[in-house]
Parts: sequence; C-alpha cells; structure tokens
Amino acid sequence: MTNYKLKTISTTEKNLLNKQSSWYAYEQSISEEYKEFFYDELLFDLARPWPLEIKDCKFFVGSGKDEEEKDDDRWAFRGHGGTISVNDYPSSLKNIENWEYIFNKYKPKSILETGTNSAIFGFLCYKFLGNDFELTTIDCEPNSKICVDKVNEYFNNDLIEFHEMNIPHDLKDFYIETQFDFVFIDSGHDEETLTAELEFCINEDIPIIAFDDYSLPQVDEMIKKFLTDNTNYQLVDVFNGISGSGMGDIKIVKRDE
Repeated sequence: MTNYKLKTISTTEKNLLNKQSSWYAYEQSISEEYKEFFYDELLFDLARPWPLEIKDCKFFVGSGKDEEEKDDDRWAFRGHGGTISVNDYPSSLKNIENWEYIFNKYKPKSILETGTNSAIFGFLCYKFLGNDFELTTIDCEPNSKICVDKVNEYFNNDLIEFHEMNIPHDLKDFYIETQFDFVFIDSGHDEETLTAELEFCINEDIPIIAFDDYSLPQVDEMIKKFLTDNTNYQLVDVFNGISGSGMGDIKIVKRDE
C-alpha cells in the first residue's frame, strides 16, 4: 500500500478556516498511542479539512431551487465526514467501533451512501467488510471522487462507485440495477433532501436505513415521521457519537421481515 505522510496545515489554510491548528496538534501523540489499535495514515489524511491536499473546495451550496445559499463559515468539503475528529480521537475510536459493530451485525452487501464527503465511510467498508461489499456513493461535491478513487487504490480494488448528484433535484431520476440492502443517509439534513432520500429508499425497497446526525432536531423529526408513515419499519439501533458534537450519532431503522 502507498505510504501517506501526515500533512501540516498551511498559513493560508488556517486563515481560510478561521481556526487554530487544533486538527493538527495531536497527530504525533495519536500516531504513537493508537498505532497498534486503530491508526491509519490515509484515514487521517481523509479526516483533514483539506484531505489529500485538495484546495479547490466550494462553499456550501444550499438545496433551495430558486437561489443558492452561501455560508462563509462552512465549507462543502471538510474531510472528516461526521466520523473522525482528530482533536478528540478517543471518541472517534468509539465511532469506528460502532461501525464495526453495525457491519458485523447487518452484514450489508449492496450499500448506498448519500453524502460521500472524503470517503471515510467507504474506507470503513473496506476495513470491516473486506472485499465482500459494493458501495454506491452520492455527493454534489465533485472533489469527493478524488477521495473515492484514492480509497479504491489504497485497498487495490474498485468496490466504491461515485456519482456526482444534487440529491433533492436528481435522486428521483437516478437508476441503477443494484438492489440495495443497506443505506447510510448523511448528506443535507434539510426536509427537502431527507424527503428525496427516503422516497428513494421506499421506491427501491431498501430494508435497512442508517441515519447520521439524528441529534439534529430536523433529522430526528423526519425519522419519527418516517416510522409513523411506514409502520413496517422499526427503530432497531441507536448509537451516540462524540459527546457535545453530535458527530457519529446514528439511528438505524429496519423493515419487518
């Protein structure tokens, strides 16, 4: 496998992020303390605000049909993808353990992910499912493909397939022959996006749905509405992520057999 060197944030990146270097202050101690348990240089590279030194990140674009929303404090492509926090790595390890448990319990084969970001979920699929899966992943950020290609290359396979897509507008017309048995919903958390994702899940008859960021009120409300409207699905698992951040908070619903 390719050896990836951990990168140091530049002054330009610090200024653009308007933050201190908290993401980067712990890398030496983390690499030493957790090397034997769970440490991977590519995973850390993917978790950076600029993974793989990708610099042409777009500002967050809202899902509104009539106008684009611009939030100068949020970047559309920030790395971590809601799972890994370098400055709270012990809690991130719990998130990683949660995904190991989920994969071992449900053993998904044909997986859909909405919200690719830097392909950390795909990395974890390879890590815990080996080569016994196929992942279709969707994101509006074209730079996500760079990360998907790197993860496939790193594991010397091509089990992750990326599609660039504006989910609220385009998902309804997305056609693929794959019959998914598991979906991980982690893209936009507004009602329009979640509605499009859940309608796709119903139309494609996907039996297991994992929701990220359920601690956000709008997400949890949509989960409750979905369970009310689709009584053949039940809440089967709840996982709490990094305390105080909501990162890694997951609810899983499953269709009755």
